[in-house]
Amino acid sequence: MGLSMQGELRPIDNAYPRLIEALDAQVRLLHELESTRDSQRAAIDHDEPDTMLGVLDARQKLVDALTTLDREISALRSQVESQGTRITASQRDELSRRAGVVAQAIQRVLVGDAQDGEALERRRVALKGEIEGVHDSRRAMNAYRPGDAGDSGARFQDRRA
Repeated sequence: MGLSMQGELRPIDNAYPRLIEALDAQVRLLHELESTRDSQRAAIDHDEPDTMLGVLDARQKLVDALTTLDREISALRSQVESQGTRITASQRDELSRRAGVVAQAIQRVLVGDAQDGEALERRRVALKGEIEGVHDSRRAMNAYRPGDAGDSGARFQDRRA
């Protein structure tokens, strides 16, 4: 890293350690996001919409923080890449390793979210079936209800011959 005349790191030279810190922060946020999965799955399985909304709110805050951090990482990465040969092969390897850890964490979150999406879809289909069953029951009940226009008897009656 290049030093100024006073022996201090120049701002561009600070990009590498700041990028390392940002990648580590990104991994921590991804782990937090991943840790919300148990709460999310429990809310889905136990049909707790209020809990689910709370989990989704917490997840959205984490995603917002990740989005902000990703912009910072992109800028830092550009600064590091512009340093050319001042970045050593071992530093490049370390950045690559940390980026791999980030990619693995993202993949785990995506897989978990896909599984939860499937669970939500199964729940949606089950609820649709329940609603249709209630609708069918209501129609059947209405068929045996007294008719309109002052009719005193049911429209349909069960009679045995």
